[in-house]
Amino acid sequence: MSKTPTDIYKYPIFGNGAEVYGYTDRYRIDKDAVTISSIGANTGTIYFRKAYFTPIIRLKVVIPKQEGILPRYLFHALSSIAIGSKSSSVPNMNAADVKRISIPVPSINNQARIATILDKFDALTNSISEGLPREIKLRQKQYEYYRELLLSFPKPDGTT
Repeated sequence: MSKTPTDIYKYPIFGNGAEVYGYTDRYRIDKDAVTISSIGANTGTIYFRKAYFTPIIRLKVVIPKQEGILPRYLFHALSSIAIGSKSSSVPNMNAADVKRISIPVPSINNQARIATILDKFDALTNSISEGLPREIKLRQKQYEYYRELLLSFPKPDGTT
């Protein structure tokens, strides 16, 4: 294991948080997947993970069994559900809790459309490189609009 990726240790290891725990020379998951934190304060937190990674520390990995569910759609659908723990002392959830979760499954085309739209919103709201510049541009336009509106006074008769 390595704390940084190398030529040998290139596969990320994920725990219950968003960050990479480390890197390994093997992977356990070879498909895009959704992970759900299943113990501690982050119980129920959902992440989308690209293929070729290793989960640790009671991290639940959800991979669609059927071809009819897109992983990005699954991520967004599960993210819209409040998934939590029934335990009050140490929050946790088990595989049976995850299996009981039900989501609507539209056609593949609709799943792709929904995932694309939600991915764009996610990028705009969470990405500093995409969201912040766009927000600044929109605020600048808003400022210019209100500046023109507030500073455009009727001209007195006879002035040009």
